[in-house]
Amino acid sequence: MKNLFVLTLLGTIALSCSSPNHNLLITNVNVIDVVTGEVLPNRSVAIDGDSITAIYTKSIKFGKQSEVVDGTGKYLIPGLWDMHGHYHWYPKENDLLMIPNGVLGVRDPWGDPKQAKRLREEHSKGTNMGVDMYTSGSLIDGKPSYWGSAEVGTPEEARDMVNCQIEHGVDFVKPYTELKREVYLALMDEARQKGVTAAGHVPISATLEEAVGAGHRIDDHIYGMESLFYIQEQIDEMRQLFESRKYNEFQTLRFKYRDSSTASKNLEKLKDKDIWFCPTYVTLKGVLRMFKEEMKADPRNEYVPIVIKYHGMNNSIKDSWAEDDVFNTSRPDSIQFEMDKAEVLKNEEQIKMLIQSGAKVIAGTDYIIPYIYPGFSLQEEMQTFVRLGMTPLQALQTATINPAQAMKKDKVGEVKVGKSANIVLLNANPLEDIHNAQDIYSVVLRGKHLDRTYLDGMLNKAKQLAKAKHIHEWFAPRFEADGVEATIQTFLDNKESIDEEFPIRWNMLQSAARMFLRDEKKEEAFALVRLMHDLYPDFVYAFAFTGDIYAKGGDKEKARVTYEKALEIYPCFNIVERWIKALDEPVAFGQKFKSNEPEFLAARIPCMHHTH
Repeated sequence: MKNLFVLTLLGTIALSCSSPNHNLLITNVNVIDVVTGEVLPNRSVAIDGDSITAIYTKSIKFGKQSEVVDGTGKYLIPGLWDMHGHYHWYPKENDLLMIPNGVLGVRDPWGDPKQAKRLREEHSKGTNMGVDMYTSGSLIDGKPSYWGSAEVGTPEEARDMVNCQIEHGVDFVKPYTELKREVYLALMDEARQKGVTAAGHVPISATLEEAVGAGHRIDDHIYGMESLFYIQEQIDEMRQLFESRKYNEFQTLRFKYRDSSTASKNLEKLKDKDIWFCPTYVTLKGVLRMFKEEMKADPRNEYVPIVIKYHGMNNSIKDSWAEDDVFNTSRPDSIQFEMDKAEVLKNEEQIKMLIQSGAKVIAGTDYIIPYIYPGFSLQEEMQTFVRLGMTPLQALQTATINPAQAMKKDKVGEVKVGKSANIVLLNANPLEDIHNAQDIYSVVLRGKHLDRTYLDGMLNKAKQLAKAKHIHEWFAPRFEADGVEATIQTFLDNKESIDEEFPIRWNMLQSAARMFLRDEKKEEAFALVRLMHDLYPDFVYAFAFTGDIYAKGGDKEKARVTYEKALEIYPCFNIVERWIKALDEPVAFGQKFKSNEPEFLAARIPCMHHTH
């Protein structure tokens, strides 16, 4: 231990006369300093446990107990971070695609604190080979919330919500689009006082400058950038029209006043502020109809597990990739494509402005949206940044050192002594061509070396899951032949083998239950809800998103108990309180979202295409 301590202190000093033992040594490798862009040749990087403990500048005689990886002719970079990915809905499936792409960390802006704690424990023990996480709880929106999330309507409620989320162990809180101005400012003030980061959507009610002044750390989807194109008097005039629901007049002024030179001047004022921009440009591929045919033919689709396609948020029974509603607008292609092209040009203009101004940018993808591929799309986001004006080094920084600084995590983001042993070994230099960041030889995750065979095995597993069948296909014939009780018992006795062909996940069981309820097979639907609750007893969304199955099936008391359990697991997901009250209302079950109002949808600003 004393010798190891000396090696750690000396770091880059060569100790050629000794034969130190390390858990893992990557020898003769080119280490890329992602801060300076310097390539440090012929280094030997030592790893013990989950940390980098020494970097030698000369060849060394390694101990017999060390695992050695020959890095000759290869390049070592820090593990990449996806700074906007919805990881916790199906973490194992996301890991299958992220890790082989060198993405070893994710910022999840709609997390589940209890599940995050469990996953971290599994990851640290090595029982589950998963990526590092930096997570919020449920996003915090106004009333009614756009997606069915935590919601607050008064400054007092906003402060209470911040404290609730802190109590449950979030890494940051995420404000959302439709918070009222005074509510948003109260949320930000409480977060600042309690020392927790606030990072998410700049709401419609605030300008980017106001948000930055309030302490907003990360601007997801660069929502707030639109306000930079206007002077304050114009913003006040447009805000009044919008709040008065005079949307046509609002849109007229929005296009009339929009000025790029004003935006450049306003952006310059924010250059030295602690604000990070996460454009999620690749999201356009998943939500604009002009990309529809291209994305449906994308070869990466063969890697997308069926589990990802039936995500739990949509509360539906459909494959959200094959039947993506975003593509199904009523406008003819000739009109829609022109609108989509304008959206692309606007996004590219804004990203170019960020690059030219020297603003702080981080890479994220918003995977959960159809045709956004965990891991793969993060690589594409970096490639897009280069196409729009970044150097390869700058693009690499958006997924390494920049995320570390944005999260204030000093153990990640660089290949240096004392840093986390989450690193990626590349076959070619990414500083010469950013596409080389995807030419991966191997990965080290928390000190464990995953060679190319292992990584290919993960991708092959994803391919198998992409060809898997929906669990409904297993249950349907057996319910018919054997009855509900016997079928459930058969399932419990054989679930390991069943899982190989029919993946058993909470969202698959949920969508299967909805299929049975649609077919007026209430007993079968209820049985699957109970089964899901037994298999996922501490996952809040398994309860929160299934109470309505009981309600629609006519059993309000079971719905009530299900919702109450969700609140017990995670009290901050307070929209459930409203769902409980709705059980006793004379109207049909279910809340009425603002998004159901066509004129409201048409007027959403500043980035209608973003959905999370």
